[in-house]
Amino acid sequence: MKFKSWDNTKEIELSNCPFCDSEPIIKHIGNDYTKTRSIEIKCPKCRIKRIDTALRQGFSWLEEVATKNWNQRSMHNKPLEPTRKAERLS
Repeated sequence: MKFKSWDNTKEIELSNCPFCDSEPIIKHIGNDYTKTRSIEIKCPKCRIKRIDTALRQGFSWLEEVATKNWNQRSMHNKPLEPTRKAERLS
């Protein structure tokens, strides 16, 4: 899913929800004049959400961080192999 950045200079691409595969919603909280700025990315179907907040950085930096964090998926897509039994110490 593609969204416009807060200043409409670029597009943000977000992956679907990792739990239910629905399209996420992005919400910007605050502006450059508030003490903190936050970006909330949430799924409207299963209501999982992630909030990233910055004190000193602007929205452009925060959008990159929030997008990277939301799009990050587990690298363990295959089942884990059984571990070998512990050896007994004598």
